[in-house]
Amino acid sequence: MRPGVRASTRTNRGRFVRRLRTAVARPIKRGAVPFRGRATDQHLTNMAAASVDRPLRPIRLRDQFFLGALSSSCAVVFSNPLETAKTRMQLQGELCVGANAGKSSRVYRNSIHALFRIGKEEGVKGLQRGLGSAFAYQVAVNGTRLGLFEVMTPWIATSIGAVNPDGRPHAAVSAVSGAVAGAIGAFVSSPIYLVKVRLQSASDAVSVGLTQHRYAGLCHGLASVVRQSGWRALWTGAVAQISRVAVVSVAQLGVFSSAKSFFIKRFGVSKGMSSDVLASCVSGALATVAMSPVDLVATRLCNNNSGVVYKGMLDCVAKTVRAEGFLGLYKGVTATYFRLAPHATLTFVFWGVFKRAYDDYRQ
Repeated sequence: MRPGVRASTRTNRGRFVRRLRTAVARPIKRGAVPFRGRATDQHLTNMAAASVDRPLRPIRLRDQFFLGALSSSCAVVFSNPLETAKTRMQLQGELCVGANAGKSSRVYRNSIHALFRIGKEEGVKGLQRGLGSAFAYQVAVNGTRLGLFEVMTPWIATSIGAVNPDGRPHAAVSAVSGAVAGAIGAFVSSPIYLVKVRLQSASDAVSVGLTQHRYAGLCHGLASVVRQSGWRALWTGAVAQISRVAVVSVAQLGVFSSAKSFFIKRFGVSKGMSSDVLASCVSGALATVAMSPVDLVATRLCNNNSGVVYKGMLDCVAKTVRAEGFLGLYKGVTATYFRLAPHATLTFVFWGVFKRAYDDYRQ
């Protein structure tokens, strides 16, 4: 090596060593002891304590969206067969009156029978019909809903001073935040939900509902709707869909947060998966009772072409009650619960697991 190059190398190496020593000699936060040279056990302990005790910055909206989308997408793999059964049970015997409302229009006796018959006649492909659309819908609605809820709730609670002594927002704030976040998520995802309903209701083995649509997939369905009825038709049933998701969001997100705190404080349940499962079961049951009529209306509006059968949400309610009675609004309620409760449970369990893993990673 030439003398000039050797001298330059020694100079750079010396500069690097001095910078390294300066960085190592800086005191570690939270009472760590400054040191020089090799790290001691005491120093490593201080470093671990500093990383654990350091307060975390608020999770960014982008990360909240990702966590919500990932958790709900994992859950939909298990709940999509129940969603298919629920959709078909809500559409069977649609607006049938008198003799037409008899056994001939009752394709499925209950949710269990629906699952067995769909699996027997159409196989796994029939049970998981519209799975790609279900993934896209979960990313759009729950990524937005769960992400905005986590950001909006503390912001609203801090702005208006609605904070409990333990630092948690009031239940009313959680309910309002859940409704607003759910409405925004529903509007964004309404075109995907429309195509998903039409994909899941279509079958070569049986015919349910007044209309059958033959789409090859999500993109083909969206393109077909735009080509036949224009862009506005993508938001057919959007009002019912927004109402549906808002009701579910209030019951799930608002009740979930309050129920989780209740189980932890009142019964001493450990904070983690146990409290997540118990709270999501309660929120799922309440959501089923509250949203079943709105869910049925949203399904029927989305499956039928805009303005052909129903003029709107209230017209759908009136015609359904007139033809099928008040209990007609609760068609498929058992399938709704068996779908919603496990989906809510799995979504919030995955959400809690991913959030705790993300917090550990950030620390």
